[in-house]
Amino acid sequence: MSGNNRNHHPSVPTSLPLQPVFMDPDAARTARESLDLAFHMSNILDTGLDRHTLSVLIALCDLGLNPEALAAVVKELRTEPTPQAPLSSASSPVP
Repeated sequence: MSGNNRNHHPSVPTSLPLQPVFMDPDAARTARESLDLAFHMSNILDTGLDRHTLSVLIALCDLGLNPEALAAVVKELRTEPTPQAPLSSASSPVP
């Protein structure tokens, strides 16, 4: 990938319309149980995804994003080095 679009995957839109979702209690319980099951399977498969990340990925799939493209983005993000925090001035030697 090139310079400015390094973190942008061509199959994933850069912004999505976010609207509040209100569910009836039965639908909310079913959604929670489904997420619990998906998270349990994720742990068995040792994906390393936390519950929140898995929830976001499922929501993106529900919005119509391609699951294979999302998986590619997750894999790519895992291979990128984690940025190091700059040293604070308190830990820097004073000349």
